[in-house]
Amino acid sequence: MSDRFYIPPAQWDASSLQLFDDEAKHCSQVMRHREGDEVIVFNGVGDMARAHIATINKHEIMLDCIAVEHIELPAGRVTLAPALIKADRWEWLLEKATELGATEIQPLITERCVVKLGADDAARKHDKWQRIVVEACKQCRRAWVPVLHPARRMEEVCGGSACTALTVIAAISDHSMPMLQAMADARQKAGGTFCSLLALVGPEGDFTQEEMSIAIRHGAIPVSLGPLTLRAETASMCVLSIAGAAMAFRGS
Repeated sequence: MSDRFYIPPAQWDASSLQLFDDEAKHCSQVMRHREGDEVIVFNGVGDMARAHIATINKHEIMLDCIAVEHIELPAGRVTLAPALIKADRWEWLLEKATELGATEIQPLITERCVVKLGADDAARKHDKWQRIVVEACKQCRRAWVPVLHPARRMEEVCGGSACTALTVIAAISDHSMPMLQAMADARQKAGGTFCSLLALVGPEGDFTQEEMSIAIRHGAIPVSLGPLTLRAETASMCVLSIAGAAMAFRGS
């Protein structure tokens, strides 16, 4: 099975495929590929190519394309909006959310977030988070890199979700319905199918009542993920697993 490498969409040219900088270094120095080896490259927006390594230089690798294919984005779209948590667990969450097929990842800033980000720090961390997501795509062989949005607050996220077929918010409450039931009800209302889900998941201390009220006011349905109290990152994985089963979402 050929190793996979990433070429950003802005650098993608099927007639002249090249790996630059970190990807070139990873290919030649870490994976120890040599001229003539076959690799797979992808651009994160559905395009993939089999190619032979033509030449290896210090900061770039030239490729000879063998075949190109385009993978369509799956019909079922899942936007995971998890509250920010501590760095090591957050990075694990990003990796596993990518592996489980999240189409978009929307970091949430909440009142009970332990992590507090300034503008400069947020931009720097976003670059690192993007690299984690890309690496996860390479590992699990996805053709589409999840869209990683800048961190936002609840009002901004819910206020911009008008095109989402169903919004759910994970809630520890006697009034929450099972997530599978919420999805089944939404599918019935949509005449048998629906193609987009926004799932809001709180931090370890859960959402505040005000944040919960904002989400519900914008149409979010409080849902239960089962009888056990889950850690924040586990709850996100549970949401994606339930969504995957309910939507027959296979990722890409």
